[in-house]
Amino acid sequence: MTAERSRPLFSIIGQALAALILGVTFALAGDGGHAAERAPALAEAKPLPAKAPSRTDRKKKKPFLNFDYIGAKPEPSARPYSADIAKQHIDTLSPEIAALAAVGIAVGVDQWGWGERSFHVTQEGWFGKNTTYGGIDKAGHAWSAQVMSDYITWRLRSTGYNGYESSVTAALLTGIAFAGVEIGDGFSHYGASPEDLIASASGIAFSFLRNNVPGLHDMVDFRMQYVPSGHGDFVGIGDYDGKKFLLAWKLGGFDAFKDTPLRYLEIHTGYYARGFGDPAHVGGVEQSRTAYVGLGLNLSELLFSQPGLRDTTAGSAIRAFNKYIQLPYTYVASDGNSGR
Repeated sequence: MTAERSRPLFSIIGQALAALILGVTFALAGDGGHAAERAPALAEAKPLPAKAPSRTDRKKKKPFLNFDYIGAKPEPSARPYSADIAKQHIDTLSPEIAALAAVGIAVGVDQWGWGERSFHVTQEGWFGKNTTYGGIDKAGHAWSAQVMSDYITWRLRSTGYNGYESSVTAALLTGIAFAGVEIGDGFSHYGASPEDLIASASGIAFSFLRNNVPGLHDMVDFRMQYVPSGHGDFVGIGDYDGKKFLLAWKLGGFDAFKDTPLRYLEIHTGYYARGFGDPAHVGGVEQSRTAYVGLGLNLSELLFSQPGLRDTTAGSAIRAFNKYIQLPYTYVASDGNSGR
């Protein structure tokens, strides 16, 4: 309910109270054996007009599910982070932790061959042309770690925990999870990859900084674009030929542009690779590695910045979605490719 709709109720009550007070005052002034003596004073008195109570805005109606904690203002902690705080957070998240662990192990065994070999380490390299995936897998590790860390931060903040403390716990739990993935990979034909660990750590650091540096959430997103190539496996997890990863620099987050039409635009800096991996898997696609710059639309600002949409569960969820997923064909790119 808006402030405009709440005003009449408070106004009527206020005016009624004011009228009652004035009426009692006049009655007392005209009562008793000295009414004639007080009459001149009454004639000279100029009663103050009743003043309507000042308008008070009611609190915004919160969405049933509020995703605005993703990107909420940083919230410093008044106490040092401790093991007791971590334990409280873990107790709160224990159902999710158990579910994610079970799913992760099941996928690792079924899709990635965990347990097929003895533990070993593989130096995979970074973005070179002789690497297995052209580096797009490293970008995927960073992006996935960012999403998981942000999710844990959101879950804890939405249950009332401090923002800084939530982001520390999120960084620790995400780091443990991705380290566990590498240990599992060490027992498969992939091997544990130091490069994957570093890439995952960079995604965790990105999440931590965005949740604690004022204004950073409004300035930049780390997104993935995915258009299935037809060569993927389990829900597209291995379909690197259909993915792009990018940083979206949102002009609306910068003071120089936030009050101008340029706030609806973004500058993209992205990367993708095609034709890498198992030749049978990618279908003989020619290998290429592409870094690009683009100019895109900030869909959250353009379509979901108005209070009527922003302060709803759907609006909150879509704005959160846009922080991580880039929709194709909503930008122009230097390589001429805004699709797959």
